[in-house]
Amino acid sequence: CKKRVLHRDERYYYVAQVGTLSSRRGRGLCPMVMKGVLERAGRDGTPVWLEASSEGSRRVYARCGFRDVEGGEGILLGKGECGMDGERKEKGEGVRCWPMVWWPE
Repeated sequence: CKKRVLHRDERYYYVAQVGTLSSRRGRGLCPMVMKGVLERAGRDGTPVWLEASSEGSRRVYARCGFRDVEGGEGILLGKGECGMDGERKEKGEGVRCWPMVWWPE
């Protein structure tokens, strides 16, 4: 789905992982980290791509200005191969992720 959104030779930033200890959630830590990334991307005129790994992280990224790419339904990966936790599981449910993009103004 990235190819449908970003042009082949277009530069973009990719946020590989952001994690917060459950005891520290709800304090605005992710938006603080993302602020620096988005400021730089805005100066460069460069979009930012990520895949949210949960509904909660998807909401946080949306508040930071990211938009769903696949209409909000996300993508199911590994169906029949792994469980929702990503561990190998025969006939598993798979793992859902939500591709998102932030566009500079």
